[in-house]
Amino acid sequence: MSIRIEVKRVEVQDVSGTAKRTGKPFAFKKQSAWAHLCDRKGTPDEYPTRIELTLEQDQAPYPPGVYTLAPSSFYAGSFGALECSPRLTPIKA
Repeated sequence: MSIRIEVKRVEVQDVSGTAKRTGKPFAFKKQSAWAHLCDRKGTPDEYPTRIELTLEQDQAPYPPGVYTLAPSSFYAGSFGALECSPRLTPIKA
């Protein structure tokens, strides 16, 4: 089973500020989407969950459509923990 993600709008939100820890400025863009998820037992949730996708520096927003997570979304992070940075692949109709 794959995770189905729906992008309904192309609008992005610009987020910027100054990091408390380092005092350095930061800026990124995020885009809303809806993920069709399951509970811990594998039962599909009745309704999709709203999620935020952080876009790469010069990445164009995802156009409206239905997507799944690309394999490049997953990587081993600190201490070998599995981490995810969502990258979407369109689902062909």
